[in-house]
Amino acid sequence: TAAGLGIQYFRIGGHRYDDGDILPQIDKVAEDCRGLAALGAQYGITAGYHNHSGTDRVGAPVWDLQRVFEKVNSPQLGSNFDAGHVVAEGPFG
Repeated sequence: TAAGLGIQYFRIGGHRYDDGDILPQIDKVAEDCRGLAALGAQYGITAGYHNHSGTDRVGAPVWDLQRVFEKVNSPQLGSNFDAGHVVAEGPFG
């Protein structure tokens, strides 16, 4: 329906970390995103991962999304980058 209406992008995000090891959890997020990117490729639309602030949120520290994007390696996966959530993560400088 979205592709038929000319919608080119869809927003994803909302993965959370549990108290376990981080790297296997990032691998699981990458697997989820790989499936969404494949679905996007099937319909000609692109997924954008939305980052949220919070200590348990995937994408709060943007390094974890870089790892996800490298693992998925698809032009159908991008970032719906929210600078407000990045600033909320703490002081920079």
